[in-house]
Amino acid sequence: MGLDQFRAALRAAAGQYPKQLTGALKRAEGPIIARASSRMPRRSGRLASSLSTSVRGSRSEIVSRAPYAGGAEWGRRGKWSGFSGSTPRYVWPAVESQQQQIADTLAQELRQVIEAFGWFHA
Repeated sequence: MGLDQFRAALRAAAGQYPKQLTGALKRAEGPIIARASSRMPRRSGRLASSLSTSVRGSRSEIVSRAPYAGGAEWGRRGKWSGFSGSTPRYVWPAVESQQQQIADTLAQELRQVIEAFGWFHA
């Protein structure tokens, strides 16, 4: 199977199994959100509790409702210089440290989809 055929098969799988895909992506991001939140400063707790998952199709993002989350994660100067650590500080390091766990969670959660499309061979 070539890359174009595989991409087409992924789109078909997302169309046939949207609930499974959405659930798997959300469950894979749960530990990332927990780890990132636990490392965030706690002045009011708003930043740490603002993280959530946004899933659209086969794409997933970790988003924040706090308007200053971008500055806390990526800022370097002015009011953002007081956040400890170099940029990125909280979310991206949590993603990087859990890459294998994310892949394992997705493989386990989507095993039914993977087998239905013949992508898995034991």
